[in-house]
Amino acid sequence: MCAGACRSRAPAWGPVMDSGHVVHSLLRTMVVAAACVASSCASAPRLTVPIDLVTITGPASSAAADEVSSCAPPITVQREELLVSPVDVEGVSRNIYELVSSRRTYPEWARLRGWQGTARVCVAVSGNGAILQARLARTSGNAFLDNEALQLVRSAPRISLERPLPVPFVLAIIPINYWLTDMPPHFQQLAAEVKWLLQTKGQYPLAAFASRPDGNLILGVMLRADGSIEHLELQQSSGSEVLDQAATQLLEQVAPFPTQPFSGGRPVRLLIPIAYRYDYTVR
Repeated sequence: MCAGACRSRAPAWGPVMDSGHVVHSLLRTMVVAAACVASSCASAPRLTVPIDLVTITGPASSAAADEVSSCAPPITVQREELLVSPVDVEGVSRNIYELVSSRRTYPEWARLRGWQGTARVCVAVSGNGAILQARLARTSGNAFLDNEALQLVRSAPRISLERPLPVPFVLAIIPINYWLTDMPPHFQQLAAEVKWLLQTKGQYPLAAFASRPDGNLILGVMLRADGSIEHLELQQSSGSEVLDQAATQLLEQVAPFPTQPFSGGRPVRLLIPIAYRYDYTVR
């Protein structure tokens, strides 16, 4: 009975008529999913995670390079130790995500003022799990929220590690989200990470440079538990075949998506709005 009820109540992918329809469908899907998981339904529908607007402009953005260059080694690391590449090992990034997600609260003053944004913080973790340094890699657009994000990371306790790391330190850039939404923090982290991946890797297609069309589109993508794409569907066309094709190819290029640290190994659905503008400068 439970499985049948879950299937019948979960909205299917269908044409997107307007933003209200999308939000209503998403909320209904998440409510059904939560109810089914709580009652141990074997066939619970995949969780639906709405992604914030991804804006792709004409000239290639240097935001990704600027962010990486701002994530410098901590000052406590000696010069000779820099011979060891500060790469992510032993799942440290996942541990940081989980630790921050469990501790994050929305500042009441920011909530009252309606302030929202995602700050990306460069975190340096020592070989024994201590946080050596936290720097702002990319602003949320709001200094108050940026400061909250930095304080959140800097005040975090030592990260739990199964064994000491084989390198003196690890660098990781993590998003700290402040959204006025009912989505759980770990899904907010997933949505922010997906947006950032698409935002930094997306480019305005060369084939459209001559006519320079603008357009909005919405993609629905079903992901397997490992983040690979099971099914990709154009929910709303931009009106330009070139832009639609570019968006589809972008998702295929970025996949697999980093869903595992956030979804608990469950398949998920992403609903992704993308805006293409040749000469737009605000993201």
